[in-house]
Amino acid sequence: MTQEDMEVVIQEFAQGAKNAIEAGFDGVEIHGANGYLIDQFLRSNSNQRIDAYGGTQENRIRLLIQITKAVIMAVGKERTGVRLSPFITFKDMDDAEILDTIMLAAAELNKLDIAYIHLCEADWADAPLIPEIFRLELRKKFTNTIIATGNKTPEEGEKLLEDNLVDLIGFGRKFLTNPDYPQRVKLEAPLNDISNNHTLFGGGDARGYTDYTFMN
Repeated sequence: MTQEDMEVVIQEFAQGAKNAIEAGFDGVEIHGANGYLIDQFLRSNSNQRIDAYGGTQENRIRLLIQITKAVIMAVGKERTGVRLSPFITFKDMDDAEILDTIMLAAAELNKLDIAYIHLCEADWADAPLIPEIFRLELRKKFTNTIIATGNKTPEEGEKLLEDNLVDLIGFGRKFLTNPDYPQRVKLEAPLNDISNNHTLFGGGDARGYTDYTFMN
């Protein structure tokens, strides 16, 4: 990407944020996770640039910070969040420096006083555990809301909240497969299973996306 390319991308993020608010959203989340564009800039193994956007950790967070500033200018810091995935390494995104880079980014995002950081956490069977020291350090670097997601059980979420390691727990796929998910949790009722993983992202028709049943 040239400098001109990056300026275009920054403005596209800002315009996308404006569009979302005009459409009635309460806020926007900048996607800096899961091997997509911003995450590629953050990681030393994917970012091979030798200009102001590569090399040092300070340079590698530059695009994220510039995008965040542009979105804040567009819709306000209280409506802006950032999604990060420091422990997700698929798509060849395993980077030995990423945790330090994330901490540096968190400190800069804290200065910008954004609404929250959303940690997208690995949720497969042999996924790496998130060390408590990481969560404690992130608490020091970022003082606003921290959200954790990643197929958490209510019990796992409650423990993180009780230990003051995060402020909110996000639930995604269980809400899609269980439209009455809070009620089922409250009653400790059985949950619907996912009938087809591919339908979780939309497309096709209602089957396996909007036809999951409520409890009797």
